[in-house]
Amino acid sequence: MPSCDHGELLLSGPQVTLGYLNDPEKTSAAFVLPPGADSMHYRTGDLVRRPEDGLPLTYLGRVDHQIKVHGHRVELGEVEAAVRATTGEEAVVALGWPRNESAASGIVAFVGAEAVDASSVRKQLAARLPDYMVPWEIRTLRQLPLNDNGKFDRGALLALLEADE
Repeated sequence: MPSCDHGELLLSGPQVTLGYLNDPEKTSAAFVLPPGADSMHYRTGDLVRRPEDGLPLTYLGRVDHQIKVHGHRVELGEVEAAVRATTGEEAVVALGWPRNESAASGIVAFVGAEAVDASSVRKQLAARLPDYMVPWEIRTLRQLPLNDNGKFDRGALLALLEADE
């Protein structure tokens, strides 16, 4: 990988399985044959970069929105879906916070609404999610920020959290 390029980490070798049992759709999404390769590679979902030739890879984050909280893998989309179902609001973003290089201590959820009863929402979420997936804090914003592609701007929301530190 040339200097400063980044991409998804792929794994291959005898430790990699041939796919998911009885799930060809998931298998075809997770196992790929890169150009020039003669064996299947597993898509880890981790973004990495090699700063210079010969140096170790640097972990940059996830392709998806999966994080680790207290050693548990958490797909933030699952938290967002639960918050949507509980609040009835469509505009929801969950972020791992506070963060370190590869994990988070907890989760903060942003809801695009005038107001929600955060205590009630957290109580309802605790009945349907494991404790490590229940957001520590639920913040409301009249409108969640959007990026140039019209998607929720997670970076802008992280900047709000950082500004409040």
